Amino acid sequence: MGLDKAKGVLIAGLFDKGPAQQAGLQPGDVLLDIDGRPITDARRLERMVADEAIDQQVKFKVWRKRQEKIIEVKIGQLDETEVPKTQLASIAKPDQKTPPPAQVKALGLALAEATPELREKYQLGDSATVVITDVSKGSPAGDRDLKPGDVVVEIAQQEAKKSRGPPEADRRGQEGRRKSVLLLVDRGGDLRFVALRIDQG
Repeated sequence: MGLDKAKGVLIAGLFDKGPAQQAGLQPGDVLLDIDGRPITDARRLERMVADEAIDQQVKFKVWRKRQEKIIEVKIGQLDETEVPKTQLASIAKPDQKTPPPAQVKALGLALAEATPELREKYQLGDSATVVITDVSKGSPAGDRDLKPGDVVVEIAQQEAKKSRGPPEADRRGQEGRRKSVLLLVDRGGDLRFVALRIDQG
């Protein structure tokens, strides 16, 4: 992430139209402190937010794309009855074929465009664009428990796009001779960041 040391809390996802999203926080942001008080871990962040009054404006120090930013967020009240609706998979057309997957050898992945056929096979939502179709055993991806059917949302904090030409993960990993690449992965609606080492072999 470009920080001088491991600190803060990484945002994996945001509630739709929630206070954080409306204030401009984004997945991939690292929350460093609230009103000057350091955020050491996710549990501390939860306690700090819970201690704030509803409608109180707080200032988050955020690390985004190797720069610090201050973003003000208005504390809201969580309505636990608002559960995100699950998107149903599209039905594949009989005559539609899945294009061959793009091999990302440095990470041990095979990526493919999320066609209707793959959406049905892996029960994916309509927002999925790039899906993992194969993971090599003993590879960086295999070691981090990535599986076929996982949706790649972001690669190196950039939106994952349909596979065209050289795989984007390989290109981004090779830029600046990086030793690892950060993926945002969606598995059944559960978002998580996965840092994969780049296999130079």
